[in-house]
Amino acid sequence: MPAVLLLLGMLALPDSPRWYASKGRFAETRRTLELSRSESEAAVEYASISVHAARDRNSKVSGAVHYLRDYPWMRRILWIGCGLAIVQQATGINTVNYYAPTILEQSGLGVSASLVATIAVGVTSVVMTIVGIILLGFVNRRTMLLTGFIGVASSQAALSLVFLLPSSTGRSYIILAAMMVFVAFVQCFIGTCVWLLLSEIFPMAIRGFAMGLAVFVLWTTNALISFVFPILNSVLGSTGTFGLFVLVNLISVYFVYRFVPETKGRSLEELEDRLGAGKPDASAAGSTAAVATH
Repeated sequence: MPAVLLLLGMLALPDSPRWYASKGRFAETRRTLELSRSESEAAVEYASISVHAARDRNSKVSGAVHYLRDYPWMRRILWIGCGLAIVQQATGINTVNYYAPTILEQSGLGVSASLVATIAVGVTSVVMTIVGIILLGFVNRRTMLLTGFIGVASSQAALSLVFLLPSSTGRSYIILAAMMVFVAFVQCFIGTCVWLLLSEIFPMAIRGFAMGLAVFVLWTTNALISFVFPILNSVLGSTGTFGLFVLVNLISVYFVYRFVPETKGRSLEELEDRLGAGKPDASAAGSTAAVATH
């Protein structure tokens, strides 16, 4: 049923105004913009999109691979996008989604109690995703990500330590609480934010190719971690496994701080101009995340 609803919704969904502009269909560009913007806002954005589309159409370079070959800053943005895909999955969120009943059963809860507790994890995921969507309208992207990864590392550190406690019902519920906090930080601050950033940072010339590659990297990382988690858990135990995730997420904090540009409050065309000029603005410590043009 969800797939059918998605299909029906897509039938009524127009193509993006930037795609129309890239094909020279400027009337449809303007009409699509006016579906979600006031007339004045649509006029301003239409002018910017038209200029960029004309520039791209007149460029001697064609095809994403050629743009990536000729423009180092686009290659750098592509690697940052793939990095975002990796760190989103490296939180270990899907190990909880896939193995929550097993983890909770190992903590001492019975099979039935573990399945019921897993519902609580799922509800937390849905509620905090909604909260995260709301926060995206008010909080900078980098702030969201840094908060999320620090929270994830902290909750996983708590998980790894709690597994050292003697087995008891109390310990099982502390583990459940830590898992819910972990899921809350991922879904509220990281999950939706990474998908939004991926749609914002890639320039139009490579957006389709770059987005496809980033999504491929994301789900490949998901599959790898999902397959490896049971092996790690049997070799290192729960404490060692979640301790390893703590280390990985601390590396993710550094990656976001050092490389990820701020995108909030700017049009896609403005972002493209700034990134191409090596001016990601509010990224890490002034210019440390500068997207170099050479």
